[in-house]
Amino acid sequence: MLNITSKDVLQRVVNSQRRTASVHLFTAMITLTQYKSASFLRNNFRTIPINTGTSTRVV
Repeated sequence: MLNITSKDVLQRVVNSQRRTASVHLFTAMITLTQYKSASFLRNNFRTIPINTGTSTRVV
């Protein structure tokens, strides 16, 4: 019983870490996309990107 329980806990920890990792990866991809589009706009239209904290707005 104790063995099954510790396995269960371990599985939960692993699943939780996987979720966290995919969230971080997703956030990194969004940030990279925002950075790329911001520099693309800056290079092509000479606009000023404003970082609002949650997303990059281009004015």
